[in-house]
Amino acid sequence: MSETIPVKMNHHALRIGWYADKYFLRTQEILSKDFYDHKVHYQYFPRKDVILCGVNHVREIFKKCIGYYKDREKAWSMFQNLQAINPYEPDKTNHNIYNLNDWLDSLWVDKSDEVEIYMAREGTEIKSMEPVIGLIGNPKYFAHLETPTLGILAQQSAVATSVSDVVKMLNSNQSLLFFPARFRHYVINQASDGYAAVVGGYKFLSTDSNGEYLGYSEIETIPHLLIAAYGGNTALAALKFDEYIDSNIDRVILVDWKNDCIGTTLQVLSAYLIKSLCWSGKEEIINDPISSRHFIRDHSHMIKDVIGKGKGKVFGVRFDTSGNLVDKTFAYESYKGVCPELVKKARYEFDELGLQDLKIIVSGGFDIEKIEKFQNLNTPVDSYGIWSSIVNNFTVDFTADAVTLDGKSNAKIGRELKDWSKMTHII
Repeated sequence: MSETIPVKMNHHALRIGWYADKYFLRTQEILSKDFYDHKVHYQYFPRKDVILCGVNHVREIFKKCIGYYKDREKAWSMFQNLQAINPYEPDKTNHNIYNLNDWLDSLWVDKSDEVEIYMAREGTEIKSMEPVIGLIGNPKYFAHLETPTLGILAQQSAVATSVSDVVKMLNSNQSLLFFPARFRHYVINQASDGYAAVVGGYKFLSTDSNGEYLGYSEIETIPHLLIAAYGGNTALAALKFDEYIDSNIDRVILVDWKNDCIGTTLQVLSAYLIKSLCWSGKEEIINDPISSRHFIRDHSHMIKDVIGKGKGKVFGVRFDTSGNLVDKTFAYESYKGVCPELVKKARYEFDELGLQDLKIIVSGGFDIEKIEKFQNLNTPVDSYGIWSSIVNNFTVDFTADAVTLDGKSNAKIGRELKDWSKMTHII
């Protein structure tokens, strides 16, 4: 994992304490006015075992935001004026922004060179209470940064740990598709969630913003909206996708619109084959799942030509059956939603028809427990789509404590200076 990432950062907001709990700002005010001149060892640690994520972001904050404004009242006034500017107003706005930024920078006193910084590496497996960041220096220079940096570590480590927990369950030929964007604030979370997912072990992301920090690309699939736009005709929607979308994008087709994942898959493949052969007047085959099945069986020697990567081929199909519905394949109420029985039956039928290379992607309600169930039953899934559970069902708290004063033990009971051997001195 790169040691430098192009993180989004409002450094003036961080420097002024906009994101800090007020008690830290008051502590900083007291220490500054009292001309405090002592050093502490300050250590950050999680309260659960985690895959560490967020330290690269925190490091960039420390580089730019350890220090103080030499005239805090004046800096606060300028910052408030900066916050009040509407960036969508006429050109004069840009001039005002530049001036205020320059003035704020001129008031800033950088003290990052007076604070030693130690950090564990991004992606390290960390035990509960193990230090992941250590600072040695005067706390009046960095007290305002505890709240936002703890928040970064807590959120990103939670996502990275959740993804890692799922990755550990998968076989080498299986993958994850990361779909949580619709459950998170688009500005605040998408880029950091995507970054954390990559640290946790996977890189198939659903939005460009998810991949912003590391440049990974989006998942190749179609939504229900495209199928709805073409009257619920999944085969037609799939052909339109293939016609207009970049040929380097793999075609993954959503096939649960009519609650008939197997039948709809065969209709889509029939449509692709008919188009590739330029056979017109075959609509009755595409419109009827039974006819599609017979058509594929009769042309099994040709159907493999429309399965695979890129334009003109179907890479995979995605089952996303609602949890309160039973696919037409079954008549049993116990087989609701995307269940192992549906995937196994689909894989069997696909293989019988010569579709061994067609990937099966499953999504809808998959959390760690459901994935574990599927894996324990050896369900032939090629990819799992994970949604809100991966970002909402695991949380971890991080804490930071001053544990020495001028080199001597000075810790709250139970929070003594711990082993810093997993951390490296970076500044």
